[in-house]
Amino acid sequence: MQPVVQFSEDNLGVTALTRLPLPTGRFAAITVPLAKREVEFTIDFETGQHIEARLPDGSFLVAGPTFDDTDQDFDPPGPQNGWFVGWLDPRVGKVEVEPLYDSQFGERDQQHGTDVAPMHAALDAHLDRRGVPTEQDVQDQRKRAESLLHRAGFVPVTTGSQQTHHRLPSAMTDLAERRVAVTRAIDYLRAEGFAYDCPADLFGQTAAPADRHVPHPGLADPAVRPATDPRVSAALATSTAVTRTHTGQPVQTPTGPAPPSAGRPGLRP
Repeated sequence: MQPVVQFSEDNLGVTALTRLPLPTGRFAAITVPLAKREVEFTIDFETGQHIEARLPDGSFLVAGPTFDDTDQDFDPPGPQNGWFVGWLDPRVGKVEVEPLYDSQFGERDQQHGTDVAPMHAALDAHLDRRGVPTEQDVQDQRKRAESLLHRAGFVPVTTGSQQTHHRLPSAMTDLAERRVAVTRAIDYLRAEGFAYDCPADLFGQTAAPADRHVPHPGLADPAVRPATDPRVSAALATSTAVTRTHTGQPVQTPTGPAPPSAGRPGLRP
C-alpha cells in the first residue's frame, strides 16, 4: 500500500501530510505496527477489547489483550494475561478465528505472558505471509511522495527532531498561486499512483476530483472508523475466539443468544 497524502488549508497556509501521529492507547502494541505497515484497522466498538485489521488479500486479523479477571478494571489498562492474535478468511468460508498467537495462561504461547516482542514477531511473520508491504517498503513510498511534494514547491516542517508535515512557503499568499502549486503536486502524485485527499477548492481542473481518495482508515481520526465487512461480522458472531463486533456502527442489543465466545477466558463480553 502507498501512503495517502492529505492536503488542508488554514490561516498559516496549505499543509500536506504523508503521515499522521502513530496510534496511542491500550491497543498501541498492535495498532502501531499495523499503522507503520499501512494496514487498515478498526476498533471493536461493542466490547472495546480487540481490533480487526483487514489485509490486502481480503482476510482479517483479530487481535487484542487478554485478561485474568473479566469483571475487574485495571489501572493502567493493558493485558493482564497476555495477547491474542488470530486470523479469519471469510473468502474460503472460515467461520472461526484461527489462533496465530495466544499467550494467555493455559495457551500455547503462555510462556511469553505480556511480553510484546514475541507477539510482534508472530504478527510480522503473518503479515509477511499475506503479502503486506514491510515497514521499510512503506517508508520508501512515503519518501517518494515527499520528494514529489518538494518538486511541486512544498517544504518540510520539523518539530523538535521529527519531520511532521510539508507546507507551501509562508510567502506564498496568493490564492491562485497556491492552487497552481497544489494542482502541480497532485498531478505528480497521480502520475505515480499515489492516493490523495484534498478539498476541491484547493486545486485546479487538471487534477480530476474523481481521483481523490478517502484517508487511510488505519491512520485516520480514531473516532471515525469504517464499517466491518458484513462477512466478517457474521463469522465473528459464531467464532469461538472473539465476541461479535459492530465496528463503525451503532451498538445494538443482541436479539438472539450470546455468541459461543462470550464465555472465553480473557475476552470480555
